[in-house]
Amino acid sequence: MKTFKSIKQKLINQKISFEEITFLDEAVSARKIDNSVGKNYNPDNAIKTLIISTKEGYKALILKGEDQVEEKNLGKIVGKWSIVNKEILRQKFGFLPGCVCPLDLNLPFIIDEKVVKLNIWSMGAGDPIKGLNIKKDVVFSFIKNFHIVSLTHMVETNIEERLKLIKEVGEEIIQEDELRKLLESGEELIAYDGFEPSGQIHIAQGIVRAINVNKMIKAG
Repeated sequence: MKTFKSIKQKLINQKISFEEITFLDEAVSARKIDNSVGKNYNPDNAIKTLIISTKEGYKALILKGEDQVEEKNLGKIVGKWSIVNKEILRQKFGFLPGCVCPLDLNLPFIIDEKVVKLNIWSMGAGDPIKGLNIKKDVVFSFIKNFHIVSLTHMVETNIEERLKLIKEVGEEIIQEDELRKLLESGEELIAYDGFEPSGQIHIAQGIVRAINVNKMIKAG
């Protein structure tokens, strides 16, 4: 079994900066109040790591502590899936429920986009009365195999409206069906913003650029 001591030593060996949290009680779910000894736990920063089984093997999900996985959303990304039971979690991965530390997992990660907005991640650490505060940038310097998607909710703007916004910016879409599938998948979209005015720039060019960037942001 993995323990707080073994996880802590691994982080030290990897030169990963962290802050130790010690709680006054044992808990499986993310705590909603700060009952830490050192008053260094912020419930808003709490994340949880779930290990799931898919046809392609095991994967780890990271989402905010109070959030629930949107089953349909995740199914579009990985197909049929299920959360591993306590026995597999313990025997194969060495963790107790609620104590999974993502930095001690060698799995592909699927990270909810809401988690990425947190600067500090408060995570499990192999013991029900322990936790770790680690900066987001430090986590991403350590884990390499990950996707950032929407795990907990569908984007409020519907697919047709998002597609319309993109069309208003992109003059030519080579494969509209592929773009539609990408929007439906919940995966993070990446757009290249090229801005290279010829000659003296006019204020209208800057305004139009800002409008177009805002449209792409709204489209996801």
